[in-house]
Amino acid sequence: MEGRISLLCTWILLVLVSARWLTQSSAKKCICGPCLPGPGVCFGEDANNIRGPTEVVQFLQRQKLKSIRLYYTHPYMMKAFQGKKIELIIGIPNADLKLTGMAWNYAAAEQWVKTNVLPYASDTPIKAITVGNEVTSVNDWDLVSQTEPAMRNIYKALKKAGLEDKIKVSTPFGQDILEVTWPPSDGQFRVQYAWNIVKPVLDFLNETGSPLMINMYTFVSLKGDPQDVHLDAALLNPWGPISVDYKTGHVYKNLLFQLMDASFAAAERMGHPNITLVLTETGWPSSGHSAASLEHAAMYSQNLVNLIVGGGGTPMRPELPIQAYIYSLFNENMKQGDEDKRNYGIFKPNFVPVYDIEWEGEDIICFPDHKSVSSMRLSSS
Repeated sequence: MEGRISLLCTWILLVLVSARWLTQSSAKKCICGPCLPGPGVCFGEDANNIRGPTEVVQFLQRQKLKSIRLYYTHPYMMKAFQGKKIELIIGIPNADLKLTGMAWNYAAAEQWVKTNVLPYASDTPIKAITVGNEVTSVNDWDLVSQTEPAMRNIYKALKKAGLEDKIKVSTPFGQDILEVTWPPSDGQFRVQYAWNIVKPVLDFLNETGSPLMINMYTFVSLKGDPQDVHLDAALLNPWGPISVDYKTGHVYKNLLFQLMDASFAAAERMGHPNITLVLTETGWPSSGHSAASLEHAAMYSQNLVNLIVGGGGTPMRPELPIQAYIYSLFNENMKQGDEDKRNYGIFKPNFVPVYDIEWEGEDIICFPDHKSVSSMRLSSS
C-alpha cells in the first residue's frame, strides 16, 4: 500500500514539474505538433495619422505578419505589397460597388479586375476579393440587391483571366445577419435577408468553393446585452462558463464558437452543410467602453491566437481550422461611431504596440479530441 502511495506521489510530482516547466518555457510552440498559421490582421485606414504604405509593409514584415485584409485597392497600396509574399484579401467598398454598376455591367467588373488584380496577381498572393462590406447592415436595399450579381461578374472576370481557382470571391456580412444564435444548432439568418439575399450568396459560394465571410465581435454581443453575456465567455477565456446545446450535447466554452456554430447551422438550414467560414473581422477595443481595456483587448487577441494555432475548430465543425482576421492593425482616429470603434488597434499609428501578442501562440497542448489549452493557463488552475 505504501509503495502505491509513493508511486502516486511521484507521478503527481512529475505532472506538476512538467506543468511548471511548460509555464516557464520561453519558446512558444505547439507541443503536440506543428502550429497552424496565426490570424490575419485588418488594415483599416480611417485615420489621418497612419504612415505611408511602404513603411507599413516594412513594419508588417518585421512583425512577421503574413495575412492582411485591405478595404481599398489604391495603386500605391497595392504596389507597396507587390512581391512581398503577404497574403491579401482586397476589397471593393460599398460606394464603389454602386458607383461602377458592376452588378449589371460586366464590363465594369472586368475593368475593376484588370486595374486592381491583374497587375499584381503574378507575384502577390491575393487570396480573396470582398464585394462590399456588411451590406445588410447599412439600410440600403439598392446596395444589398447589387451584391450577389456583382460577385458573379467579378468571378466571371477572374475566370476569364484564369484566376478563379486562385482568388476567391465573397462578401462579409455583419454579425447582425444572424437572428437566432442560441442554441447554436438553431442558428438562423434574419428573415428579411435569408432567402432573397443570403441564399443566393450561399449558392454562389458553394458553386465557386468560396467561404462564407462574417465580421464577428463578441464585444458587440457583450455591449448589447451585458446582463446575459458573460465577460469570460466573450473574452474566450478557457476558464469561462460552460454552455451546453441541449439539442446536440455540444459543449461551448466561449461565445465566439457559439456564434460560429450558429452560422454553420443557419447555412445548413438553407441547404449548405459544407460551407466554410472566415471571420473577416474580430477583435476587442482597448478603451472607449466600460468593458474595453488594455487587459481585455490583449486577453481576447491572445486567446484567439491560441485557439487558431492550436488547431481544430468549433464543436460543430471540429475538423475545420479557424480562420480569422483581427481588427485592426492601427487605432483609427477618424472612425465614425462610438469611442470604442476608434480603439481597436493592436498598434498605434507610430508602430508602438497598444498591447503585446505572441503571434505564434503561447505554449499549446493539444488533446485527442482536437481541443487545446494554453499551458500558460495551466499554472493558474
